[in-house]
Amino acid sequence: MNGARRIPAETVALDLNKSSYNRQGVVHYHRAVFEGLRPDTLYAYRVGSPAGKEGGHWSEWIQFRTAGRGKEPFEFVYFGDAQNDLLSRWSRVMRMAYATAPDAAFVIHCGDLVNRAHSDREWA
Repeated sequence: MNGARRIPAETVALDLNKSSYNRQGVVHYHRAVFEGLRPDTLYAYRVGSPAGKEGGHWSEWIQFRTAGRGKEPFEFVYFGDAQNDLLSRWSRVMRMAYATAPDAAFVIHCGDLVNRAHSDREWA
């Protein structure tokens, strides 16, 4: 890909056994920061690990466009907390949202998507 850059991620280990409610062991959270992005520019990224013994693992390519320099109106979709195990209903909510705002610049979900806060299985 033309102009591609590799950005290293920070990894933080979280020991879930320290909570009296969890016994799932250690999980890892990763974070990378994109800096120096230009306004109104389409970018693509994917996350993963380089080839090694197992050949590497990569996500699909994901695209986003940065905001322009000036003030311009835009639409976005806001979802409240959908909880968990709502597959049959949630798909209808998503279809209605995209039918209502097909040109939404982004979607924001303001919930945690779980029913029980101390269940790592639900968080996963």
